[in-house]
Amino acid sequence: MFDPEDPLSLGGWGRRREAFKDFTHRIFNDLFAGQQTKPSNLLHVTCTAYESPSAPQLLASSEGWTDTTVTQVYHHGCHASVPALRVASALVAGAMAQGRPEEAIVDVVHTELHTLHADPIRRTPDQIVGHSLFGDGVIAYKLWSPESSHREPRRSFELLATHEYIIPDTSELMQWSIVDSGMHMILDKAIPDRIAEHVNVFVHDLFKRAGLMKSRDFPDSVLAVHPGGPRILDKVRDALNVKEERMAWSRRLLLERGNLSSATAPHIWADILSDDSIRSGTLVTTIVFGPGLTAAGAILRVL
Repeated sequence: MFDPEDPLSLGGWGRRREAFKDFTHRIFNDLFAGQQTKPSNLLHVTCTAYESPSAPQLLASSEGWTDTTVTQVYHHGCHASVPALRVASALVAGAMAQGRPEEAIVDVVHTELHTLHADPIRRTPDQIVGHSLFGDGVIAYKLWSPESSHREPRRSFELLATHEYIIPDTSELMQWSIVDSGMHMILDKAIPDRIAEHVNVFVHDLFKRAGLMKSRDFPDSVLAVHPGGPRILDKVRDALNVKEERMAWSRRLLLERGNLSSATAPHIWADILSDDSIRSGTLVTTIVFGPGLTAAGAILRVL
């Protein structure tokens, strides 16, 4: 993205935005090139840059998909995978309610390019943390109604419930603001402790929304916890009193790829689905965090 010998080579926000535009266009073109059936719904999720018309809108226009519904879920932060599930499931339910099962499928694409916000000449602690913690991430998946004609040959999840909760008196702890050189992030060292204070009640309410009981159903679930950093994983593990192996996929993703913002939880889901040791029927407790300070979660069941 930039010349390490020239810290200013990335230029200002305008130049970085152009890089994001080119990047997302390539991603969408590669994903949908040669697709015989036009997608009914395209949902684009990102926290790292924006362009209007968006990449999925330009793709739909160039392919003549004039009645493809394009929806943007932007700037929610690292917890954006849960709002994406909520919006996608509403689109699916709406198509089924209107008697259009052929449209009850949503293609969700996450594009996160944290490299755009590198600021190598600013050596503040938050910038150093950001440079070492965040990575670029892209992932795509589908959401569909079991009553639709769509079928996937691979293993998949059933979505049982989502939940979002703004932790009181935490609005200043995590912030993203746009500056000339990109997005400036503030991550307060108190975040892991404040999450730990509320995570048990949050998980209880999440299971209740799924028609389940935390005391009965949570102990046999595996965890997909957003690895906002190693201390967050440690604090959530200890607060929920779970063994480290139940969070193995989150820990591995943090070590290998870093925090991918909104794309993180979907990458963990993909790793869980590809793990042959996870049996059908296993519940996956997803817990993610973002600005607000927002705790968001989803209960998934492996099919």
